[in-house]
Amino acid sequence: MPVTLLVLIAPMAVGAHAVVMTAPYAGVKTTSSESWSVSGCAHAGIPTKGYFHGSTGTGGLAIWASSQTCPQTYGYGSSASTGFLSTIPVKLAHSSDSVVAVLLLRAWVAAHLTPGTCTLGTGNYSYCYESAYSGLNGFVYLADMTSGASWYSSNYWFGISQSVYHDYFCYSGNCSTYSSNTTSPFQTSSSFSITINATSVTTTDSFALVVQFNSYADSYLTWYGATLSGAKASASVNAGSSGEHIDLASITIS
Repeated sequence: MPVTLLVLIAPMAVGAHAVVMTAPYAGVKTTSSESWSVSGCAHAGIPTKGYFHGSTGTGGLAIWASSQTCPQTYGYGSSASTGFLSTIPVKLAHSSDSVVAVLLLRAWVAAHLTPGTCTLGTGNYSYCYESAYSGLNGFVYLADMTSGASWYSSNYWFGISQSVYHDYFCYSGNCSTYSSNTTSPFQTSSSFSITINATSVTTTDSFALVVQFNSYADSYLTWYGATLSGAKASASVNAGSSGEHIDLASITIS
């Protein structure tokens, strides 16, 4: 599915006070981050490093991590993360202003396990542990780039996540098994408004709306005093390909 681009409209006044901004956003600065780690027979990837384009108001990211059993003594795992932080210059003209950011989000997160076979040992302590989890979260706040002051939102988007695990262990002859429900990919296609009420504003200062999104994916297989075979763990986040995306649809200052 093609990524939906926002209509390019210059900032326009709404009523006597309110100003609405839409893409293209001028003067946007973006920094991105990425990290990954693997051990043993595990893999991780960042197919889409976190990005945001002020010209279209669109951003995105995508990551994955996976593990499967192989001849290792104690286990292994993998992790990946990426995100972006963008500052969008805005003008505040009053000592008290309300800033409302509307974001459109289409993304999915997934975590999956194939439990395999755990053969616990006969010693005093043995276990097999398998887990996978992933998540996406985002934040929006207003920053005074001159003084360093910040104003945070009165409401939040709480993000999306998935996790699954299996835990088998024996201690002094007592054995137990714990596991979470299996999960399927969770997808969201939604819009939400973030409201920031700025007070004691010095209108001659420079201001920016800060938009930040981060993602993580982890897979982990480990065992001790036991053998684990046929197990697989995988986790992924996609908010940047195949139609998945993050859009800053508008900024309203009133």
